[in-house]
Amino acid sequence: MFKNAKLTSRSFICSFVLVSCFLFFSQTSYGQNITLKFKDVPLKTVLKEVQKQTDYRFVYNDNLINVNSLVTINTSGLSIEKVLDEILSKTKVAYKIAGKQILLSPKSSSVEKNQQDNNRFIGFVKDSNGDPLPGVTVFSAKSKEVATTDLQGRFELKTVRAGDAVNISMIGMKNIILVADNRTEYTIKLEEDLVQLQNVVVTGYQTLSRERSSGSFSVIRNTALESKTSSMNIVDRLEGLVPGLSVNMSAGAEKFLMRGLTSINAAKSPLVVIDGVPSNYDVVSSLVNPNDVESITFLKDATAASIWGASAANGVINITTKVGKPQVRKPKVTYNSFVSLRGKPDYSYQNMMTSSQLVDAAKEVFSVTDYPWNTVIASSSTARNPVIYPHEKILYDLSRGLINQTTADSRIDSLKRLNNREQIEDYFTQNAMVSNHSLSFSGGSDYHTYYASYAYTGDNKSNKSSSSKHQINIRQDFKFTKNIKLDLTANISYETGEQYLVPDLPTTLNNYLPYAMFSDNSGNALSQAYLKKYEPFRKDAENKSLLNLDYFPMLENSYTQNSSSSLIARVNAGLSINLLPGLQYQGKFQYQKEFDKGYAYYSKNSYKVRDELVCFTVAPASPTSLPTYYLPTTGGHYQTNSVNNTSWTVRNQLLFDKTLAEKHQITSLAGTEVRGDLSVMHDTYRRGFDMQTQTYSPYDEKALSTTGVSSPIIISGTSSTSILNSKAETFGEYDSRFFSLYANAAYTYDKRYTFNGSIRMDQSNLFGSNKSTQFKPIWSFGASWNITKEKFCTSDLIDNLNLRVTYGFGGNSPRPGSGGPFDILFPTNNSRFTEIGYVVALPGNAGLSWERTSTTNIGIDFAVLKNRISGSVDVYQKKTTDLLGYQPLDPTTGWYYAYGNLGQIDNKGFEVMINSVNISTKNFIWNTGFTLSYNSNRLTEIKRNTALDFSSKMYEQFIEGYPAYSLFGFDNIGLNQNGNPVARKANGNEATLSSQLSIDDPIFKGVTQPKWYGGITNEFSWNGFTLSALIVYNLGHMMRNDVNTFYTGRVTENLKESFSSRWKVAGDEAITDVPKYIANTGTSNSQRYLPIYTQSVQNIISASYAKIRDFTISYSIPKKIISKIYMENLSVYGQVNNIMIWKNNKFDIDPEFYNIRQGTRTDKTPPFITIGLKVTLL
Repeated sequence: MFKNAKLTSRSFICSFVLVSCFLFFSQTSYGQNITLKFKDVPLKTVLKEVQKQTDYRFVYNDNLINVNSLVTINTSGLSIEKVLDEILSKTKVAYKIAGKQILLSPKSSSVEKNQQDNNRFIGFVKDSNGDPLPGVTVFSAKSKEVATTDLQGRFELKTVRAGDAVNISMIGMKNIILVADNRTEYTIKLEEDLVQLQNVVVTGYQTLSRERSSGSFSVIRNTALESKTSSMNIVDRLEGLVPGLSVNMSAGAEKFLMRGLTSINAAKSPLVVIDGVPSNYDVVSSLVNPNDVESITFLKDATAASIWGASAANGVINITTKVGKPQVRKPKVTYNSFVSLRGKPDYSYQNMMTSSQLVDAAKEVFSVTDYPWNTVIASSSTARNPVIYPHEKILYDLSRGLINQTTADSRIDSLKRLNNREQIEDYFTQNAMVSNHSLSFSGGSDYHTYYASYAYTGDNKSNKSSSSKHQINIRQDFKFTKNIKLDLTANISYETGEQYLVPDLPTTLNNYLPYAMFSDNSGNALSQAYLKKYEPFRKDAENKSLLNLDYFPMLENSYTQNSSSSLIARVNAGLSINLLPGLQYQGKFQYQKEFDKGYAYYSKNSYKVRDELVCFTVAPASPTSLPTYYLPTTGGHYQTNSVNNTSWTVRNQLLFDKTLAEKHQITSLAGTEVRGDLSVMHDTYRRGFDMQTQTYSPYDEKALSTTGVSSPIIISGTSSTSILNSKAETFGEYDSRFFSLYANAAYTYDKRYTFNGSIRMDQSNLFGSNKSTQFKPIWSFGASWNITKEKFCTSDLIDNLNLRVTYGFGGNSPRPGSGGPFDILFPTNNSRFTEIGYVVALPGNAGLSWERTSTTNIGIDFAVLKNRISGSVDVYQKKTTDLLGYQPLDPTTGWYYAYGNLGQIDNKGFEVMINSVNISTKNFIWNTGFTLSYNSNRLTEIKRNTALDFSSKMYEQFIEGYPAYSLFGFDNIGLNQNGNPVARKANGNEATLSSQLSIDDPIFKGVTQPKWYGGITNEFSWNGFTLSALIVYNLGHMMRNDVNTFYTGRVTENLKESFSSRWKVAGDEAITDVPKYIANTGTSNSQRYLPIYTQSVQNIISASYAKIRDFTISYSIPKKIISKIYMENLSVYGQVNNIMIWKNNKFDIDPEFYNIRQGTRTDKTPPFITIGLKVTLL
């Protein structure tokens, strides 16, 4: 079925051209005359017929123009002006043609005409960006005179006196009432009415009003996103603004979830759609400039998302980008810019010991008995790690009598006085900074509009890495005739990055020995070879190999290069053709290419290259001979990786939208879609590479990666043979193809009762080959009741009350390469064969099906007090079957597991969104937005390929009968008299050893994913100043505590401060719960089971927190000032991000800089500031 994808694409293009040409030449020309024949019909009937025969649209106020008055007309071949004169000659209606708009207004009386000169009320109406607003109704309450703005936004009333009230209104904008004074001209600005605008829903396949759909939607406008500079990824900016969308920044947690979890091994995040075509988060971050986004629609229930089929069970985020608007003046030019100053990581957050604390602790636990000198030194022939650390060397020298106590104390004190924290911050970190510049142009005419933008983003990270990104976006819309429209979008993004590398650090910088200095007082690099190998062993290896093994961490970055580049280009075309009244053909085609390349080069001076070379070198057989090198001795290591991705989408659909007898509204669509995605990966690794000549020295990679080198100077593994692990070349390919049929329909009666239905069928090469898995239709049904349209709902307090109910199915497909109907092969090398062999890594599964999620949703939308308070409440239940994952097989088949359908998960929850206009006066406005979401889930069935025990239960996230992302812990009742942790078992007995524990003993303590989440936004505006604050919160989830993990062995890196609080002497069990230190690891394991403490329920703590995600102050400079320098708008702002206001733990843990499952702290950056500006030119 999919081998004809190219033919399908070509057929679409051919059909596109033929249909366009046929319909283009069949249309009436721009200047074609009009034929009308009506007798005693309502005026509105004639106006509709004129609109059908021409490109003109009528704009009028129903309260002022009697469109039900009867008219008679019989004309043929007349121009638009003559037709209007004939139609309106016997009415009290006047007209004015402005572009393709015909503005109707009441005719002025003779008395009014005599007063025109004295009572003129003239003005211009503009939007918040300063653009003219045509079609705005301006109405005098006293004289009843009405006017409509033209394309320049201009209006004129001729019967308004000082003190009269004038009403200015437009659909989608907030109405205002202005009291006339003695001015000769007025400039009026209308603001968007978000309540009205949010009632327009873009699903990606169609655009419809909310009242004609029963689905659960949320809509975010661009004005809510533009100033949120915490991330250049538009999806990251949505945190706290959308009910149902969970954004969890904690490491070890799922970042984006919409209405809970519907998959455990396939995609978990919502499907992202850009201008009607599916994409992914990386592409969104690369291609989409947040300043180019017009709106984002969230499809959350089955009716909303089922149209996207086997990709939408997790919800859909549909991003609509900006388009051009007709401009009667020169193009609109807008410039946006900001700079974020983000500081350095706060290393004090790690709670590590100082040099003095560490050396004292090392002295306390030093044990010559458990780690005698000769035993430690003997390990140097088989171990590549350092065997003697500076603090140990002093203590060993003292115990061996090589130095006296005074000398030892002096040397110990010298180590205590050292502190490398400042050097780490100076040499390996920098103040992070993000800058962005965006320039856009837009404009056009009635027949062609355009929107073009360029953006640059520079990102200097705190680890000294950097990146730069260039984005170009061009959108053009063509109106060839009244019935044929075409839109073309081209995007290109080019991003480069430079990574700062310090290869082969002994530990992370957070755990680095605090006395290990990187430079002397003069700034000269110091060797830390003592952290890599025992000094006599290193010298011996250098003498045998004739290679230097010194190690200067401060210089290592200068021996390396690491760069990456990414180029993404996208072309999107859409065609719409009005075939018949109410019937429209829509075609969509998108082609996208992505080229990702990266390379890392380690010169021959880098420790990584020198160390590996020694590991593949055999010592000389005699003092007069030379060592034998099995790897090149010149050049460095050159590693490349590349990914080429090609994706395309072809969609053809018919859309029907018709209102019958004024009460019956019918909307439906049906279509087909074909998608393909091909990714090709190629990685290389060359040794002996010369960057100047781009050549490398040959070596026997196959032999070194199979048989290896026996008895090298230093072994690379645990045996006496060094084996080469990295392959010279690796390849990979993922090919995904989809074919879909879909349809949906909606019927609305009298704007009160709406019924929706949809169905879709997907076929894919990712599913099994059985017919039962390929032919599984997804369907949904919904109904809504607009109560405010009922005659009994007459309260002036209620502006909108709409009840919604939906039920249906969504889907989720397997990840490419994770499993499918065919065997998955991996290449392998073996010394028995001369060619590359292949291993069946996973067997094919002909019965593999996509995950299927049913969703029931009940919701209500409301608005009261003239839309001062509006919002929605939704309650939902989701049930996912056929969960994808690795299911167990009978071992006699040759495999223990295969990728298949293995379980079921249920979700339930509710969402609340409330928007309010708290205060609205001429000079002061206060708005508030509030979102609250709750979700809980439970895995009702899961087939495991390995049996659970008490140990694996502590790490497993998905266990039958429990919620996803569960955390379990032992019930630790404290320490015994020996300083070892004691657990209370499920049966009430006590346990200290692993042999005494069972699978029933771990206790469920909670989940790592927030149960409650949302945000609160407040915005205050006064005389050009705007203050806004967004508070986000995540509540009801848990995390493992950051506890000491060092209880046995030698001190080889820095330790947690809590190590000092461990049990030391009998009786300490009354004041501490930190187990004692036991030097010998074998003894430690035989006496206790440490996870009883480290993974106890007592060390599972709340991860709840609330933060001010952004606090912004902005000021728009008055137009009377900036107009003198040819600016229409100039605003500046300052912003502070990520201010912690509350966290529900007493250990100073910020859950956003923390691995909540492992219980470890990550690099924490302080709150950062941003300054920015926005300029629009006249």
